[in-house]
Formats: sequence, structure tokens, C-alpha cells
Amino acid sequence: MRTQVFQKSTEIVLNSGLSITKIDNFFDLLPMQEQWNETLRRSGSDSPFLTFEWLSSWWNHLSGDSELFVLLVREQDQTIAIAPLMLVRRRLFRVLQFIGTGRSDYLDFIVTKRNQESLYLIFKYICDSRKYWDLICLQDFPADSPNFATMSLVMACLDMKSDEIVATVAPYVAINTTWNDYLSSKSRKFRNDIRRAGSKLEKFGQFQIIHEPVSTSEHFDIMRNIEKQSWKAEVGCCRLAESDASGFYLEFMEKFSGNNWLDLWLLKLNQEPIAYIINFVYNNKIYDYSTAYVSEYKHLFPGKALLVKSIEDAFNRNMSEYDLLKGDEPYKFDWTSHKRELYHVVAYRKSLRSILAYLLLIKLRRTLQEYSFTHKFNLLRTKLANRLEMLTKRLSMMIGTKV
Repeated sequence: MRTQVFQKSTEIVLNSGLSITKIDNFFDLLPMQEQWNETLRRSGSDSPFLTFEWLSSWWNHLSGDSELFVLLVREQDQTIAIAPLMLVRRRLFRVLQFIGTGRSDYLDFIVTKRNQESLYLIFKYICDSRKYWDLICLQDFPADSPNFATMSLVMACLDMKSDEIVATVAPYVAINTTWNDYLSSKSRKFRNDIRRAGSKLEKFGQFQIIHEPVSTSEHFDIMRNIEKQSWKAEVGCCRLAESDASGFYLEFMEKFSGNNWLDLWLLKLNQEPIAYIINFVYNNKIYDYSTAYVSEYKHLFPGKALLVKSIEDAFNRNMSEYDLLKGDEPYKFDWTSHKRELYHVVAYRKSLRSILAYLLLIKLRRTLQEYSFTHKFNLLRTKLANRLEMLTKRLSMMIGTKV
């Protein structure tokens, strides 16, 4: 049996033999760990942020009053697609979004085959469950995902309203040569800068770089203490020190250690720990997840010294990529020109409540961001400059007339 679904010039052909199931109880997911990760490995979205270890740790500590909304697409007895979703309350509205939102750098659907059909079944189920949600917000969706274009096609087919904006980028170093050849391709200034990072530490005292593939509670305490003395504490964005997040970090780092997915770097100066990097080693790639250094030693570039060693190690281990993850910080583009665009995809249905959710939670927020204090100041400055120019011209004309 074949069913054809038409929307304007869009066509999706559904074959028989697929079923979809919703899981809304976390305990029903626990026996699925091996099956989940195996499905992820066979998909085109494989990353540490979609592993069962990561998402279950996030759910245990950061889910709050969210409701699970995981959808499984099966072909006979085999799971071929997973939608790792949850329902979240945001003010008066119910928002459907990815599990792990806010702490994960890449989020996506997990689809192994029959891409269009699987995503169509997922979104058709979501549409049929419209009484449960007002808005769909899918953050940190990579533009190079095999599901990205298909998702847009499916939503158009189902007559869903949506918009997609590039929210941020994730720079990455493609590793396809030796470390020395890579350095030779960079500018002399760049090479001098990374050498200077180590030499400054040598002049200040005895420094030691420790590379650990596992995490212990002692490591965690050391890193949390470093973070509390870093710029992150000064601006109020500590992660390890947050009461809710500490349990999440401890749990996923223990699980990642057991799977050989963790890669820790610590820098000590005169026996004092002053910097760290938390990396993930996954699918022959390095993911640079978190970095901090004690602000007192900023002039010695401890963060850069660790980063140099970490990236050099990735080259020496023949990794395929060193992913600097999301964020367009200038230092990342010193290392590479490659980047992935990460989208914020929003979808809503044709109902007053859903449209209001979109306008208040998405459009209003974007408008306020566009008209921030800086933006207003620039507009005011331009307006005053234009008026001053006009006034000057008028005065010149008046003076000329009098003369």
C-alpha cells in the first residue's frame, strides 16, 4: 500500500510497514540505552550531545517540570528514527523542543533511513497532538544535518508555518595534514602567538600540563574551583558551580569516562591548578566543550597554552576534526575559517493561541534584541549627526545671505 501526500508541488510518498510510538515516561526509556545509541551510530546526526548518556544525565538534573515527548519510528521490530523531544512551560504557553536544550551544542532528529517518511510520520504525529503544544522551538540545529532540508519540506507538506534563522555558528578545525604542515599554513604572527603562550608561563614559574582520559570527583572539584576564579564567575555564567548543573556534569562525565569519551586537560603553575579544558572524544573527533582559567593569570595566556596542546594532540592522534563548538568568539577564527551554521527553527499552527505564542515568545524577543540599548544609541547618534549637518548647512546659507 502506498499513500501520496501532496502540498502544492511537494510530494512525500509513504510506504507501509512503519509505525510510530510515543514515550512520555523516562523509566520506559531506560531499557533502550543500547538500542538508542546503536540507532544514533547508524544515523547522520551522530554526536555526543545525542547519546543516551548525555541526554539521560541532562534529564535527571535539568529537566525540571518538563514532560517527555520522545517519538520512535519503527520498521517492523527495528527502530529507524528517534525524535528526542520534550514539552516545556514558558509563561502561559507549552513549547515542544529538544531534550538537552541549553547545554547541548548540536541537537537533531536521529534518522537512519527512509528519511522523508520517518520525519513525515514524526511531524504528522506532532500535528495530530496539537492539543498538547502551542509552539515548536528547535534550537542548535546544524545546517549540514541530513534532516534539515527534509524537515522544511515535511512542515510545508503539513501546512505548518515556520521560520528559520541562523542563531550562531560552530567553528571547527578540519584535520587532514600533520601538525607541522598545519602550522606552516598559518601566519608568522599566529605561530609566534602560540609559542609566546608557553614561554610566558615558563618565565613565571614551573608549569605542568596534565592530560587525563577519565574524570574523578577530585578533578571536578579542581575545575569548579578554577571556574569560580575565572571571568565566568565575574559575569555570572559559571556552569560547574551551579547547584542544579553540578549533578549533571558529575553524571555525564562519569558515564563518558566509562566509554572513553572524555578528554581532560589541566594546567598547573607552581603546583597550583589555574586552567582546564573539558573535551569529548567521539567518532574520531574532538569536541572542545568547556574551558576556564583563573583570571589572575590572564596575562600568561594559560587557556591558550592548553588549547595549543589539545589541538596539537588531536593532530598527533589522527583525529578527523577539532570542533570548537558553538559561539563566534574571535579566537576560534584564528585557528580556522571552517564553521557550521546552527539554526533556530520555529514552527506554529494556524490557531490564535499558537500564533500568540510565536509573536510573544519569538518575534517580540527578536525585536527587543534588535532594538537594544546599543542599537538605539547608534540610531540616536546618526539622527543627531544628520540634524547637526542640516543645521550647519542652514546656518551657512543664512550667513551667506547676510553677507
